[in-house]
Amino acid sequence: MKRLLIVAVWALATAWFVRFEAFPEYFTHSMRGYRDLIPHGIVEKDSWMKLLLKNTPVGYSHTRIGTDEGNVSSRYLVENLTRLNINLMGMQESITVSTDVKLDALYHLTSFRMSVISRHSATIVSGRRRSGDLFAVTVDTGGNKDRRTVKIPDDIVIYSQGMDLALSRMTPGDSITFRTLEPLTLNPVAITARALPRELITFGAIRTNVAVFAIDYMGSSSRSWVGDDGRVLRTETLLKDLIAEACEPDEAINSASQHVDAEDLILDMAVHPNVVITNPRHCSFLNLHVSGVPAKTPGVKSNRQIPEWQTDGSLLLTTRAALIPAPCHDFPQAPLPEDMQIHLKASSFIQSDHPDIVRLAKSLTSGKTNTMDAAIAICNWVHDNLEKVPSPGVPSAIEVLRSRKGDCNEHTYLFVALARAAGIPSNVKIGLVYSETYEAFCYHAWPAVFAGDWVEMDPTFGQTTVDASHIALIEGEFAEQFALAQMVGRLNITVIKQESQ
Repeated sequence: MKRLLIVAVWALATAWFVRFEAFPEYFTHSMRGYRDLIPHGIVEKDSWMKLLLKNTPVGYSHTRIGTDEGNVSSRYLVENLTRLNINLMGMQESITVSTDVKLDALYHLTSFRMSVISRHSATIVSGRRRSGDLFAVTVDTGGNKDRRTVKIPDDIVIYSQGMDLALSRMTPGDSITFRTLEPLTLNPVAITARALPRELITFGAIRTNVAVFAIDYMGSSSRSWVGDDGRVLRTETLLKDLIAEACEPDEAINSASQHVDAEDLILDMAVHPNVVITNPRHCSFLNLHVSGVPAKTPGVKSNRQIPEWQTDGSLLLTTRAALIPAPCHDFPQAPLPEDMQIHLKASSFIQSDHPDIVRLAKSLTSGKTNTMDAAIAICNWVHDNLEKVPSPGVPSAIEVLRSRKGDCNEHTYLFVALARAAGIPSNVKIGLVYSETYEAFCYHAWPAVFAGDWVEMDPTFGQTTVDASHIALIEGEFAEQFALAQMVGRLNITVIKQESQ
């Protein structure tokens, strides 16, 4: 389906690389950053892991730890390069994620750099300690640089490798917690490693008794299996069915260089209901039973979605097609209340204050006298002027404006940037939409605008109001969208009733 893509594939595929690794002295309390994480210094390390999607090689991860005894300010260097090849809608797409961290001789973070590169997008986040716990941070999206000062306490671990011997000495019931900084959102996140009962696994052709660890990260849990020599043999990721296994360098590189024969990722992650939704783009009403959504998820309730949470944690959900409010706000809108101002603000990835976006927004909405007419003009322009192509990278509105390519994320981020530049409060919706191609609900993104009431639109499909098969789960940008990892692979949908216009 040329117009349908999951949201934030890179996040689900790479979030697990910010991992939990520590030394044995500190297993039962919260850590105080790199000083506790690496109390005896870093030894040289070079490790390779191949990435497997349902046992099909799709990429690799390479981690290197080095020391420079002659450099006080950059004594320790931790580097990771991850390459992932995936099939999206019959096309092979690649994501390259790299992370570099430097520490001084006292294990204090001095600088970091993270990049996410795909065919149509490039995002680089870098930071350098300025003074005390203040860092000068630059977010570079397609050449547009957002500079800011960010406070990063010394107990924050941005990226770490070094678990090997440490985790192998933990016993079931032991745990360790530390805080990391998610580089793309610059938000602190707690990670906890818990030792589970040992297991017998087959690695290579050998049956081995290994230690097992659960890693709790942003509401999701994954597992790692570690041999008695401290080597990480296998680890799960937050992306359904994607695992990493230790291997030799040539095997890792080969796994990323060959053509990918793995299942289409959209189909693999799709949610298949009990019946087919007929004519979904004209669906006006759905009554559903949904399981796998965390209780009281705030993004589920809206003026067109009514959730009824059940005692077993599931929910009965009624969704309706969006309607244009009557009367609609005049355009330009009168001064908005303070709680609505957040929906007009620019961000690192929705650059509504960029001159090119402001200029286009004014041109598209010139002469419009009500908010919906202005929003429809933006929706139609985005739909008509963006080529519908898979894009598993990080969306950036200004980069999309220049490339004129992308999937639902790119359409949504550019729409929201243009709407905000025009003075129309808008936000990003993340959830599911029914695909006739896959006969399933697939992950999707679309915007909502405030025009007297919230109205959801879909510039990817060219819909000025969304149909009822759009199931919103989350609202917001990256900081909020990571919650999606808790739902992927866990959702089940039963259609109780459907109606079409």
